[in-house]
Amino acid sequence: MGVFEILVGIVFLVIVSVGFYARKHYRTSSRIVQLLLVVLLVCSIVFFVALLLTGNATLNIH
Repeated sequence: MGVFEILVGIVFLVIVSVGFYARKHYRTSSRIVQLLLVVLLVCSIVFFVALLLTGNATLNIH
C-alpha cells in the first residue's frame, strides 16, 4: 500500500469514528444531521472500496 492509500484509510477511520461518536452522543439530533452522517459514511465506504479495488488492480500488474 502506498502513502496515499494509508492516508485515505486514516481519514476513513476518522470519519467513521466521528460519525459513531456523534450518533452516540447526539441521539436527540435532527434527522438531517443523521442523514448527513449516513451519506458521509456511505460515500467514504464507497470511495475506500474503490481505492482498494484500484490498488489491487495495480498490485496484480506487478
